[in-house]
Amino acid sequence: MVRNKISFKNKNVNMANKPKNRLAILKKHNYKCCICGCNELCKLQMHHLLYDLNADQTKITILVCRKCHKRIHRNKNLNLWLT
Repeated sequence: MVRNKISFKNKNVNMANKPKNRLAILKKHNYKCCICGCNELCKLQMHHLLYDLNADQTKITILVCRKCHKRIHRNKNLNLWLT
């Protein structure tokens, strides 16, 4: 059974990057990386803890800098720690 999941390849379906959701996520995390506290806006990215189109994106997405985002995807244990 296929569930409503976002594909990494299909960026058009990335609900967290919609301006309304992105702004809400930035505000929720005080414009800082959730891991290291980096506040350089140009380096901040969204990381999905869960890929579900039906979920509230502000609750399943965290804000991380590029460096920490790479660490999350390299180290699956770090991703589990975030959830």
